[in-house]
Amino acid sequence: MEGVFGGEITAYTEECVKAREEALNRMKENARRLGANAVISADFETSDIIGGTATLFSVYGTAVIVRPTTG
Repeated sequence: MEGVFGGEITAYTEECVKAREEALNRMKENARRLGANAVISADFETSDIIGGTATLFSVYGTAVIVRPTTG
């Protein structure tokens, strides 16, 4: 993200990275609870809420069970 006068707002960027990682970790944990050992087709979304004063991070994907093939 850039400030009004240009340049990166590093504190905001760092918080965005943390929020993205937390969303990904929550998705992986939910997949584990379902018995999955992988997630495919993961996609990230962000939305500005509360008049642009907050950003919502979400991630979704398909929980699957991956097994090695034989043969």
